[in-house]
Amino acid sequence: MATDTNVGDRGARGLRAMGLSGGAQAVALAGSMSSSGVYRVRLAGRDAVLKVSEGEPAQRIEARRELRFYRDLAESIPLSTPQLLADADSEELTAMLLSVHRAAAPARTWARSEWLEAARQLAVLHSFEAPRRDPWIHAPWVRGVLDDPPAGMAIDHWSRTPAAGRAADLLDDPAALARALDAGPAGFIHGDCHVDNLLRDGDRLVWADWQAAGVGTCGIDLAFLFGRAYADGADPPVEAMVDEYVARRDVDPALLRRSMMAAELATLLFGWPAYMDHHTLYERDRITARLVQLAGDWLS
Repeated sequence: MATDTNVGDRGARGLRAMGLSGGAQAVALAGSMSSSGVYRVRLAGRDAVLKVSEGEPAQRIEARRELRFYRDLAESIPLSTPQLLADADSEELTAMLLSVHRAAAPARTWARSEWLEAARQLAVLHSFEAPRRDPWIHAPWVRGVLDDPPAGMAIDHWSRTPAAGRAADLLDDPAALARALDAGPAGFIHGDCHVDNLLRDGDRLVWADWQAAGVGTCGIDLAFLFGRAYADGADPPVEAMVDEYVARRDVDPALLRRSMMAAELATLLFGWPAYMDHHTLYERDRITARLVQLAGDWLS
């Protein structure tokens, strides 16, 4: 979070597009897209979150998907989500004003009961019958990367780590990961499921940041939740969470577990190398150890 500042040109344009007053005082927050700005603003005595994405329409696909979610699906989703207070969408920008909620505690401080509740809520989300049309039909990042895996980048990074041998074995047949991922149960997934996107309203979880939502393989959400938490120093009760999940959905536990493993391995192999420089040595060591452990389980 940055220091207090004016909302800036981008934020002012977003506010004007929604018919709101410019010049609101704001705190800049970390945005998830390079073409977006995210701010905590105070308007007419009320705090809110302002999200503004600009650029070519192709660069705003995720922003528009999130806006569609809040406009069309949020009230039907059986989970708590931020409330859409105002919005605008044009050729120039996509803007949303959303209700404010407090951030969740760091993953490493979560109690077992909190992890189990997240698993139960994911089972509910994945059972939601979403419209099978655009923008809800799209390939999640993990699935797309397995169609054309950046093997060179993966080899360059992992060959310099203690996971070199395991990574090489996996890279011999990345299509096996795709097959296992596809064999898992499908449903309506969040697509960017990690603790930073789970806010709080009292004791309730509030699920935010729906840019990647759509119909997909459910193991992706579970794997990303586990993987990000592990990198952040947490040790979620994975098996207990899977048991909670399976108790609420009629799915094959073996296929779910294999699909989760494939999703997490694909993320470790092809996603994490680009972000390792932003992590501490402790976090990098945990990520590497996670790949060694999961690859051993997969190959056995």
